[in-house]
Amino acid sequence: MTSTSRLHYQGAAAHIYLSANGLPNVYYGDVPITPAFSTTNVTAVVGSWPITATDVANFITALGTYGSTEDGLSSGATQETVVLHNLTTQGWALVYLKYSTSAPVQYGGTAPAIAAGPFNLTIRPTMKVTIKPLNNLSVAMFRSACRHQTRRSST
Repeated sequence: MTSTSRLHYQGAAAHIYLSANGLPNVYYGDVPITPAFSTTNVTAVVGSWPITATDVANFITALGTYGSTEDGLSSGATQETVVLHNLTTQGWALVYLKYSTSAPVQYGGTAPAIAAGPFNLTIRPTMKVTIKPLNNLSVAMFRSACRHQTRRSST
């Protein structure tokens, strides 16, 4: 097998997509989260792949762009507006991963995929909280991911 890092591969190009649904096709709201890879002699896809902040931003953009249309055509089966609402208001949603050699199509078209899930996708909000004690002897700043700093006042 040739190296996929140089984009030299044999067979159809496949992607893993992030999706709002487990339907057996890839739709416009689904976004690729892997570069293209070879399907020659592939019998299973096993391993881990990080979902980046860019992947999530692209997913939210795609859901916002195509969600209403896709959900309308599918009578809500694509779940794109529901997932978008949950991500933007609750910070999490149930999502799916899809393996496909097809490019996404509008609902009703054929772009076969194998889906797995659901999985919980959580967006961690960035927060900054400052706690100032009444005696003003110290200030503690807490940031996301449990990082913190303590400062002493000069008094």
